[in-house]
Amino acid sequence: MRNVGTTGKRIGHGWWYNWYAVMDSQGLAPKGWDIPTDEEWKEMEIHLGMSESEANRSNTGPGDINLRGTNEGGKLKSTITDWLSPNEASTNEANFNALPSGLVDNSSTQGWNMGDRAVFWCKEPSRWIRRLMHYSGGISRYDLVIETYGFSIRCIQPRRAKYGRLYTWACAAHSNIAPIEWRAASENDFLELESYIDTNYNTGANEFGVGNHLKSRRQVGTPLGRPWSFDIHPRYDYTPFTNRYGRNTVNFKGIAGGSRSENGEFGSIGDNSHFWTSTPDPGAPGSHGRIFTLLRQAIYVSFHQAPKTSGRAIRCVRDATVEEQGFNDGTFCDTVIDVDGNGYDTVKIDDKVWMVQNLITTKLNDGTPINNVQGVSDWNDLTNTDLAYCDHNNNETNSIEEDGYSGTLKDIDGNIYKWVVIGDYRWMAENLRTTRYRNGIIIPEVTDNTEWSNLTTGARCAYNNDHYFINPAKR
Repeated sequence: MRNVGTTGKRIGHGWWYNWYAVMDSQGLAPKGWDIPTDEEWKEMEIHLGMSESEANRSNTGPGDINLRGTNEGGKLKSTITDWLSPNEASTNEANFNALPSGLVDNSSTQGWNMGDRAVFWCKEPSRWIRRLMHYSGGISRYDLVIETYGFSIRCIQPRRAKYGRLYTWACAAHSNIAPIEWRAASENDFLELESYIDTNYNTGANEFGVGNHLKSRRQVGTPLGRPWSFDIHPRYDYTPFTNRYGRNTVNFKGIAGGSRSENGEFGSIGDNSHFWTSTPDPGAPGSHGRIFTLLRQAIYVSFHQAPKTSGRAIRCVRDATVEEQGFNDGTFCDTVIDVDGNGYDTVKIDDKVWMVQNLITTKLNDGTPINNVQGVSDWNDLTNTDLAYCDHNNNETNSIEEDGYSGTLKDIDGNIYKWVVIGDYRWMAENLRTTRYRNGIIIPEVTDNTEWSNLTTGARCAYNNDHYFINPAKR
C-alpha cells in the first residue's frame, strides 16, 4: 500500500524505531526537540477536548477496543483515503496528519496493519504508546508492549513567541524576570552587541547598517525574495527603500513587536523593535528607562529613554560558556525554558548567548505572577515600580504561537518536517525518518527477523523492508 495525500503528493511513513532507540542517550529527536512523554500526550489530548479522567485511563492492551475519549483521535488522523474504511471521525482538525503506518512486532521486520492504525512511542518513564484506529475517533493508551516492537515517532518542543509580550521597565530591571542564569539585557549588553556587529560584520560590501544585520529577514517586500517576503506574522510590515531590510546576519532575529505608551495606547505591530534595557535613564532615573530600538525605515540602531510605565519587549542574555565561546557567531545553542514552560531558541554572538525570541513569561522565575494589565485606564494608573505586562492590542495571538500556527524543522539527515502548534507545544506533523542519532551516529537498520527480535540496542526498520514507505516523495 502506497499512501497518496489529498493533493496527490506522496507522503512518507517514516521509520519504525524500537524502544531502545527511543531511550538512547545519544538523542533520537532533532536538536531542540524531544520525544513526548505520556504526560505530554495527555496534555495534548485534554487540550483537544478529552476529559482528565479519560486521559488518565489506560487500556489493557491491543485487544482493548474501548478507546479513550470521543473524537480527539479523529482530530489527529489524516483524511487521506489510505486509512481503511471507515476512517471514523477523521477531520485532521489539529493538522497533526496521523498516517495509518502500522507497526512491527518482535517477530518480524515486515510489519503489520498499515492502513489500519497509527502507533506512536512515548518517552519514559514506562513503555507507553498511543494508538489511533480506523474504526474509532478515540485514542488508545497502554504500556504492555515489548522493547523490540517498532512504532512511529513524533517529536515536540515548547511553542515559541511570535512578537512577544510588552512589559513595564520594572520587569526588565527585576533580577528574577529571566530564567535562571539569564538576565534581561542591560544597555551595556546592547552597546557591546552594536559595537561587535559594526566592527566584525558591517564592513566593506556588507556595510548594510547594524540595524539591518540584527533585524529578522521576515519583511513585506524584501528584495531577498522567497521565503522571506510575505504578509504573515511575525514580520516587519514595511515595503523597504533600497537598503532598509533585515539581513539577520548572526541569527539575532530582531522582530517588530510594537509598543504601548504610558497612556495605554498601542504602537503599530510590525513597525519598530523596542527593547527595554535593565538600565535606568541617567537623566531621569526615577521615571525613565533606557531602550534599544531597531527601526523599520532605518539601517542603524538607536538608544533613547522611555517612561518606565510604557510597554516594551524584553530580550534576555547570558555569558557564553568556555565551550560556546569557540562556536561561530550565529550558532544555535541549547533551548531555554521559562517558568511558564515556554521555549526560546538561543544563539551565540561574540562572548554572549542571546535569546532569539522576545520574552513571553507571565511570572518571575520564582513563580510570582506578573500583573496582566489590559484596560487603558488601568495601564495609565501604573506606577514606575509596578510589574505589569500585556499582549499587543490585548490579543494573545500577537504574543505567542497559537493552535494551527506552523513551520518547518530539519533533522541531522537534512530531512525537512512540518510542525504545528497544538496547545502549549509544537508537534511534528510528520513521522520521524532520521537514520542517525543527534550526535551523528548511525541508527542500525535491521532487516533480519531473528536479529530484530534479539535486539537490546536501538534500531530501525521499514514496512516490508522497502524504503519506498519511508519518504516516497524522494524515491
